[in-house]
Amino acid sequence: MEPAWVEDQLSGKRRMQFDLRGLTAFQQAVLRKTLEIPRGQVRPYGWIAREIGHPAAVRAVGSALANNPIPYFIPCHRVIRTDGLIGNYGGGGPEAKKSILTMEGVELKRLQQMAKSGLRYEGVRSTRVFCFPTCYHGRSAKAENVVLFHDESEAYAAGYRPCKHCRPAAVA
Repeated sequence: MEPAWVEDQLSGKRRMQFDLRGLTAFQQAVLRKTLEIPRGQVRPYGWIAREIGHPAAVRAVGSALANNPIPYFIPCHRVIRTDGLIGNYGGGGPEAKKSILTMEGVELKRLQQMAKSGLRYEGVRSTRVFCFPTCYHGRSAKAENVVLFHDESEAYAAGYRPCKHCRPAAVA
């Protein structure tokens, strides 16, 4: 049986503090931002790069995550490719990543179908807000009230604004 603190950390009930002093400032920023991704949700590498102020450093974000010294606890499995596909995982490969995400409640089949169709965002007609497909705020909408978008510009052109919770786009 897992110690209670391990179970709490993995379930998202508790946030432990990690000593990341042996890493570069950039690596620390990437890993700390990764800690902000809620259980049951995913974000693309580009989101982390943008959120930490280095929007062009998508590959460097991937390298920092590949060298995560504490996988599972710092949930790099919640970071996916910019094209929406799952990608690799240093904590056991893509199959391990899929298992963990499924355990956390991510609807992988739906996420992968959207990615293969080039769809990246969900909009909610009643609120005119667009989200990442795993955002809790977008997922609560009724299916008939959801519209899918290929990119941010398509969502903006349709009169939608980015979700304030999952922050799928930089606020202009």
